[in-house]
Amino acid sequence: MVLDKKAIYKIPSIKTTHLLITNDPKVNMDRVLEYLHHKMVFADGSNKPWNIERWKQSCQKRNIPFVNLRTNGAYEIIL
Repeated sequence: MVLDKKAIYKIPSIKTTHLLITNDPKVNMDRVLEYLHHKMVFADGSNKPWNIERWKQSCQKRNIPFVNLRTNGAYEIIL
């Protein structure tokens, strides 16, 4: 699932495992994670560094792996 500036994530019929955050959406990550239950979260380089850090902390509280693509670069996912 891609979460962008539109910040639309409450879609009842969708089941996703990975979340990509792009274009710096204004969201409360704790609420997003509580609603969606993702296995892994990614943030790309279009997001502000301080928002990435806040999202990372929210993921750490829930033991959800978080990947900062700005610093880590590309990440391969095998589905």
